[in-house]
Amino acid sequence: KLFLFRIFLEVYTLIGVILRGEREERDDSDARAWYEEFRAQDRELFEPARSACPYCEEHKLKPVITMGDAFQHKPGEFHLDRCGECGVVFQNPRLSLDGLSFHYRDFYDGTGAEKLDFIFSINPDCYGDRARAIEPHLDPFKAPESWLDSGGGHGHFCLAASELFPSTRFEVLDLSDAPKDAARRGWAEKGHCATLPDFARETERRYDVISLSHCLEHVPDPREELEAASHLLNPGGRLFIEVPDPACKFGRWLGRLWLPWFQPQHLNLYPAETLAELCERCDLEVLEIDHVDAHQPTDLHYAVLVGLSKL
Repeated sequence: KLFLFRIFLEVYTLIGVILRGEREERDDSDARAWYEEFRAQDRELFEPARSACPYCEEHKLKPVITMGDAFQHKPGEFHLDRCGECGVVFQNPRLSLDGLSFHYRDFYDGTGAEKLDFIFSINPDCYGDRARAIEPHLDPFKAPESWLDSGGGHGHFCLAASELFPSTRFEVLDLSDAPKDAARRGWAEKGHCATLPDFARETERRYDVISLSHCLEHVPDPREELEAASHLLNPGGRLFIEVPDPACKFGRWLGRLWLPWFQPQHLNLYPAETLAELCERCDLEVLEIDHVDAHQPTDLHYAVLVGLSKL
């Protein structure tokens, strides 16, 4: 029933956009000037292609999918390979730092900020589900004092989790300017604009809980991210990780319409067992692997959304 309602909602929204057009004129002159200058510099957007897996270094690569940017429709094709040894799926060739700057611009910030903030607000229940998935592994008699949500954007998770843990001090960290909004709204006590590894090197802060929800697939080096999280945790602290699983059958069934392929932003996708092995290499004890409690049932919904977007 929920899926049918969502189809109706998408069609209703599409008709509304066609009939109303843009609600207000937006000044994109600064963004346009930046893109024109960027293109004029003729920067290299990709690193050299790899012949071996970035995780296990095996040369057992098989192509998974080739697709374009289905969300911002910026130019380019992106290839994903799968390692036949460890199952890691990764972008090959991978975007360079210049390429990431080009494709991330105006997605989370700038002209795309308002749209993303709206999308993250559509299903607030998923943030509470994440918090409840962590709860069984916490001290039943004492709420965590400090919690860092890395990659937390505008702070929607912190807002939802604070209802479950009202005495906990929540902080949000993100590479974009979104954490400033989280602190301004009062959804988090502090907002930090940095990468997790940079933040770990610069701060003396330590946390009882760190959440990494849909972050590791965006970073060039997941191991560096996990080592930073391990460094920032108090003794006995808890790290919660949520990532898409490239072994999910929807990936095969839906092809380019499967949201977690999410090119060009998703640089790597780790199967659960391989990610658990990586955590152990970073001195993190794996307490649970779960595919249900915090799952966002959006596979079919976003397949419809992406299909409509292409139209």
